[in-house]
Amino acid sequence: MIDISKNLKAKESQAYERALVSANIDTMAKTLNYLIEHKIQTPEEFQIYVSGIRAEYELIRKELRSHEDTMLELSEKIKFTQNYKKTKAVYQAMMKATDKRQFMKDHEEDIIQYKAAEMYFSRKGIDPSILKLSELFEEYRELKQEKMTLKNALKPVQESLKELSIIGQNIEESLGMKMMERDKEEEQKRGRRQNRPVR
Repeated sequence: MIDISKNLKAKESQAYERALVSANIDTMAKTLNYLIEHKIQTPEEFQIYVSGIRAEYELIRKELRSHEDTMLELSEKIKFTQNYKKTKAVYQAMMKATDKRQFMKDHEEDIIQYKAAEMYFSRKGIDPSILKLSELFEEYRELKQEKMTLKNALKPVQESLKELSIIGQNIEESLGMKMMERDKEEEQKRGRRQNRPVR
C-alpha cells in the first residue's frame, strides 16, 4: 500500500494520484482475495496462520542445519580416511626401518598425516580399517542431495512469509488493525532502516 498523502508526486499531479489510488485498490483486492482463499477472517486467525508457516520454516531450517553439521563431520571423516589409507604403508615401513630417524625425516609429512588420522579415529572410537571411501562418498552425495531438496522446500515457505508480512502491513495501514506480532529482531531491522540516513 502506498501512502498517497505523503507522496509528493501525487500532490503535484491528479493523474498520478488517481493511478496510485487504483494501484492501492488493486493491492487491497489481492490482499482480501488471499484472506478469503485461506479462510482468514480475524487478526487472531491471521496470526495463527503466520505462526504455522513460521513453524514450518523453522523446522526446515533446523533440518538443513542438521544436514550441514553431518556433512561437515562426514567430510572430516573422509579427509582422515583418505590420509590414513594413503600413509598407512609409509608408517608401517617406518616401523620396520633400521634407521627410523632418517626414515621419519624423509617421510615427515606422510607420518604426520598418519598420526593425525590415527588420533582422530582414536578420539572418535572408529576402526579405520573397516571404513570404505566409496561408501563414505556415497553417503555424502546422498546428504548433499537431501540438503538441496530441503533448500528447495525452504524457498516457497520464505516467499509465503514475505507475502504474509506485506499482507499484514497492507491491512494495518488501510484498516488500522494490528495483524502481526513481529519478532523483536524484525522490529529492530525496521527501526534501523527507518533511522538510516538518506544518501
